[in-house]
Amino acid sequence: MKIKSKIIISFLFVLLSQNLFAQDISTDRPDRTESAETVGKNKFQIEAGIEYSSIKNKNTEVVMQNGNIIEGDLKVSTLTAPTTLFRYGLTDKIELRLGLDFDAAFSRFGDIDSLSENSKLSLNAPQIGAKFSIFKGQKWQPDFSIITKLTLPNIGGESKQEEHVIPELVFAFGNEINSTFSLGYNIGLTADYKFNVTDLSYSASLGINLNEKTGSFVEIFGNTPDAKFKEFTNSVDGGFTYLVKSNFQVDVYGGLGLSTEANDFFLGTGFGYRF
Repeated sequence: MKIKSKIIISFLFVLLSQNLFAQDISTDRPDRTESAETVGKNKFQIEAGIEYSSIKNKNTEVVMQNGNIIEGDLKVSTLTAPTTLFRYGLTDKIELRLGLDFDAAFSRFGDIDSLSENSKLSLNAPQIGAKFSIFKGQKWQPDFSIITKLTLPNIGGESKQEEHVIPELVFAFGNEINSTFSLGYNIGLTADYKFNVTDLSYSASLGINLNEKTGSFVEIFGNTPDAKFKEFTNSVDGGFTYLVKSNFQVDVYGGLGLSTEANDFFLGTGFGYRF
């Protein structure tokens, strides 16, 4: 545990110990779609926020302490506070990334509040990774980047730790349609050795510039069925961004689930700051 914690501290030290300069900001939030842009050489950026989500599973069977099995609606609400991404540009085409999320889950079965070990805010398994800008598109050709992620084992809340390293690979594309519209889209692969499956994820986000400081987006995203989800998880969301300064952006967003395995709804807000 101490060794893994030192890895994260060392990673943060590398990010924070460089000469940092400001420039116009471009973030990977608030939508799920990762942009194809890197932060730029010697640039350090923090993206953070909070999110509330809720899902209700109908006709769920629960085993009571007396051994009886009862059926009812199970509602699970999750507060993520904060969700944080640290980004540092080694070069104009390569950036380092560290993701740290804290969340708490609250469940309710019928009229019964069920408090669990996840009802207190605790750290999820952290992610380290990198983004590589492969090429800049021209005309109809998209910008293209590859993002690598590793979810680290044996770190985080006791019930949230992973037993093995979980690798993830994301192919990020972006097209500037014109001065008003842009399109970002991702394909992701995650290898989960615990369940011996490879999860496929997708997302597509349409960005809209409303004026020089305000932007909006609409998006669809989801995952293919795997050992944890019996069907496709599909969701839609949308939101707004506001450029307070050239290096400081705030956002607000919300979305709805389109399938039974997805969250019924989620709401969030946050910011991005480039030093």
